[in-house]
Amino acid sequence: MLDDERSALRRKYLPFILTIVVGATLGVWHNAAVSRGASSPFTNAARTILSPAIRAVGGVADWFSGTGRWLVNSRSLARENVRLRRELARLRAEAQELREAAITARRLEQEIGFLTEPTPRRLPARVVAMTPAPHVATVVIDRGKRDGLRNGSIVLAPEGVLGHAVDVAYSTSVVLIASDPRCALGAMVQRSESRAIGICRGLGRGMLRMSYLSRDAEISTGDVIVTSGLGGSGGIYPKGLVIGSVTRVTDDAATSSKVAIVRQAASVHRLEEVAVLR
Repeated sequence: MLDDERSALRRKYLPFILTIVVGATLGVWHNAAVSRGASSPFTNAARTILSPAIRAVGGVADWFSGTGRWLVNSRSLARENVRLRRELARLRAEAQELREAAITARRLEQEIGFLTEPTPRRLPARVVAMTPAPHVATVVIDRGKRDGLRNGSIVLAPEGVLGHAVDVAYSTSVVLIASDPRCALGAMVQRSESRAIGICRGLGRGMLRMSYLSRDAEISTGDVIVTSGLGGSGGIYPKGLVIGSVTRVTDDAATSSKVAIVRQAASVHRLEEVAVLR
């Protein structure tokens, strides 16, 4: 009976005594390590146990930070992409105009008694409205009589010819797009080997028909078409302005001549800024 009570007491107090002994031992170990200048064994154990969780939390934080930076950079890149596309279109149009100027210069060097015309000034303008009808192509710009515009003033897009003013008010003007069926302008093939001349008339939806080409005119798909300087429905377009490029060439049996379909270089749907020739 007495032995059973002693065994029960030992089982009852043994965990408590072992805890005190282990705690005292660990305390002595900790104090000895700290007194020697070493790091605490408890700190090392905690770091070892918690380091995977800390790394996981840090990885999640880095992911969110990187995603935020990516979203901000994506918006900036989109704006920069739009700006660079507009700049590329403007540079392409300028390159075409320079090519036309070079062709003219080479021709004039071989001739005598011809003078080059001065380069017209360009007045910047903004598109403030446009007509939604597919076959009636006009836009409204924020320049008018107060800026020296008149009916027939030539308007350019970054890619080339846009059209000419047909209704000029004090501070705004309506511009008839070159691809409108009511518009016609003198045109020619830019290639120096061809220089075939005709008349471009609008077909709507950004397309024009180049007619009155001779049957033996050298013109093919992909040729760049520029203004000839010989006039049109809105007046005289300066020579060498880009109209568009040829998409198809056919024979007109009724007139024994060639006909070319031209896609206008300037796109109304992406238009924000234009220039008016003065």
